[in-house]
Amino acid sequence: MDQQLALRRACNDSIQSLLQKGLVNEERALQEAIYVSDLEEKITNVTVAVARVQEQLSGDDREIATLHRTHDVDAVSEVMKLQHDLAQLEYEIEASAAELQGTPARGGALEPLIIYNIKRQIGGNVQLVAANEATLLLPGDVLVVSQDVR
Repeated sequence: MDQQLALRRACNDSIQSLLQKGLVNEERALQEAIYVSDLEEKITNVTVAVARVQEQLSGDDREIATLHRTHDVDAVSEVMKLQHDLAQLEYEIEASAAELQGTPARGGALEPLIIYNIKRQIGGNVQLVAANEATLLLPGDVLVVSQDVR
């Protein structure tokens, strides 16, 4: 398109030169100027369309990365919740078995369990997300650490 524009401009310059000498009528010179203007407009429209597509692609790439990160965090949170629930159930089973046998669970010693949660704003709402030592903290996250004595 740039080559076409260069050729049209050269042709327009030639016609303008002929117009000044009186060898071409004004209508022909105006028509050639319109061709140049139309081609410049088309080039501008194509440039704008390309920029819009690139912007959309960048936005889609960011959204994909955010979705991957959210999925990973959700999966880790779910695993941590399940591990916590499993540990709680194992403790309850052990305590029940010990109670049936008349002996204290785990030798009578209580074990502290550290629980990590993150307060994160998701979709305009603050939600509590289960976490562990390796969970990625994002800007705006608040880490909540609690202890459960077992």
